[in-house]
Amino acid sequence: MALNNLTITGKIGPGTTITSLLFSNVQVIDFDFVKQVITVTYLTAGGDKKIQTFDLAVEATVTYTIASGVATITIST
Repeated sequence: MALNNLTITGKIGPGTTITSLLFSNVQVIDFDFVKQVITVTYLTAGGDKKIQTFDLAVEATVTYTIASGVATITIST
C-alpha cells in the first residue's frame, strides 16, 4: 500500500498554531463542515493509530495531488 501524506499549517486549539506539520501514512481525512473541523486519522511509524483535529474555519487552501499512486494533500491558512 502506498503512503499518503498530509502537510498542514493551521490551528489545533486556542492559541496553538502549527506550521508545515507532515503526517505520513494518512488513512482518513474527514471534512466536517457543520463543526468546521478537519479530522485526520493516520498511523505512526510504530503502527499506532492517531487522530488529530484542525480548525477548518481558518484554513484558506486545500491542494490534493496524486503522483505514482501516492496522494499528497496540503492544507494551509
